[in-house]
Amino acid sequence: MACSNCNTKNCGCSGTYVVSQTCPPACSEVFNSACIVYTGVDITCTNSQTGLNSTVVSRNDYLDTALTSIVNFFCARVNESLTSTVVTTASAPYLAVTSSLVGSVTSFSVDLDIDAVAAAVDGNTTVVEAGGTNVTVDETIVGSVTTYTVTAQGTDVVSGDDFIDVQITQVGDDDIATITLDIAEVEDALGEVSVAQGTSDNVVVTTVNNFPTTGDTQYRLDVVATDVVSSDPILTVVQSGGISPDYDQVFTLDLDDTLLGDFIMDTAGANIVGTGGITVAYDAIAHQITIGETIGIPDQWKIISDSVLDITAGSPTDKLSIVSGVGTAVALVAGVNEGTFTVTNTDLGSSQLIFGSVDCNNGGPSVGTCTASTNIDALTIVGGDDITLGVAGNTITINNDIDNVYSDVIADNAVTLQAGSTTATLELLGGTGISTVGAAGPTNSVTINNDGVTSIIAGTDISITSTGPGGTGAVTVNSTASTNGNQFQVAQDISIDGAGNFTSPGSGATTAVLDFGPTGSNVISGNYMQVSLIDATPGSPTDGQQLAIPGGPFTIQMNVGSGKLALNNVGGTTINRQYVLVVTGNAI
Repeated sequence: MACSNCNTKNCGCSGTYVVSQTCPPACSEVFNSACIVYTGVDITCTNSQTGLNSTVVSRNDYLDTALTSIVNFFCARVNESLTSTVVTTASAPYLAVTSSLVGSVTSFSVDLDIDAVAAAVDGNTTVVEAGGTNVTVDETIVGSVTTYTVTAQGTDVVSGDDFIDVQITQVGDDDIATITLDIAEVEDALGEVSVAQGTSDNVVVTTVNNFPTTGDTQYRLDVVATDVVSSDPILTVVQSGGISPDYDQVFTLDLDDTLLGDFIMDTAGANIVGTGGITVAYDAIAHQITIGETIGIPDQWKIISDSVLDITAGSPTDKLSIVSGVGTAVALVAGVNEGTFTVTNTDLGSSQLIFGSVDCNNGGPSVGTCTASTNIDALTIVGGDDITLGVAGNTITINNDIDNVYSDVIADNAVTLQAGSTTATLELLGGTGISTVGAAGPTNSVTINNDGVTSIIAGTDISITSTGPGGTGAVTVNSTASTNGNQFQVAQDISIDGAGNFTSPGSGATTAVLDFGPTGSNVISGNYMQVSLIDATPGSPTDGQQLAIPGGPFTIQMNVGSGKLALNNVGGTTINRQYVLVVTGNAI
């Protein structure tokens, strides 16, 4: 047989190396695997899950080393990908499962626990399937005896790839699954193996050649460990993590609330000092601070009184309430160790309808103003000439002591004019062709002038006689027409208030009836009445002008009675006006 000289025992031509079994085809030469060197490039393999590149066979590796590296690599990969088979009785509590491991083969035995079934079954017991497919129940009734037959089904174990072989063997009612690694498939699929550091700085890869045996390569993966410890029992540290792919470690720091509370109480108890009648004691075992006092019951008001009613608290929980009255508001604000009541005047003088000052005048310009300096100042009212004052309770009476005054003023039409108040004004107004002039002085006077008629011209059936030249002086107007008796003329003042009602004559309505007949103040025959209306309102644009009747603001209804006529304010639209009604007729 041919040999190669590689300086290895039994590798020369001594003929001592014998192949115990030939392999077809017959080998003309046999070499020791320790003498065969692999001279190709490194054989590497990249892990598709981790991305790490591993060298399985290196250049110049001996054949025996290369085969060992290949087998170790595939065994490691196969062990990683193997999925364990778990047989459990969670859905069938009356089944018992036992397992046995022989080499790389795990066998599961599923048996019915007869004792457990017998203990649970009585005359009212129903055995049903749990809903899975591993157990079936058959029921047989013979007389009063019910027999349940529980049958456990087999467990299927299959291989997920070509590297695992599964063989099922039935022994009695048990199925035994034998799982073996197909070394030939592993050798055929073996590629180059390499181990490299990934993206995490927490993992370090160290390559050790010729370990554990010569020709072997070992890759050591070390995780950079960080230790976090607590030097105080109050602070606890819990470590977690450190697993693939990053192998990061997480340290959770927490405080022991009980120990922290004891520490705070110990610190506070050693530093709190009572003063001013306050005592402080600390129990280091119970971690408890006791605060006491030595001053006893302090001075306090026990009775609330308004000098009329006394109120004493009936219990420690009684409340003193301060409520608002008319014109006030009460607010309570909590402060540090105190409460503050604030009483607010909500009816301020500045918001009341009061006079800030009193002005004095005599119907003209102010002669002075009285203003209070304080809220207790008194306003003094002094009576003047012929004025006296009287006080009854909160009422002040001002009396006019002038006795010699006119109570009423009567005009030509016999209408009585009485002052409505002490401040009422009596106006002297001129009528048609009449004007009045007032003069103020030591003696006040009113002059009445006839300036309306400057000349009289006789018309049809009218004759005029006068005592002076040009129709002045005493003027007599005579009718030369045929009449029933002597001609007679009456002038009546008309006044209308702001509501459109007649006040003179004082009918108080928008219609006034004037009586010139036998029972009236003037005797005129109603059959021969003629009426004219003259505006006598001072300042009016039509003052002194004769108004058309009807057609103006008034209508006149004749013959409402012997010697009577009715004057109507149309719709009451005319207000605050004065007129002179001139009625001409024949005396009866």
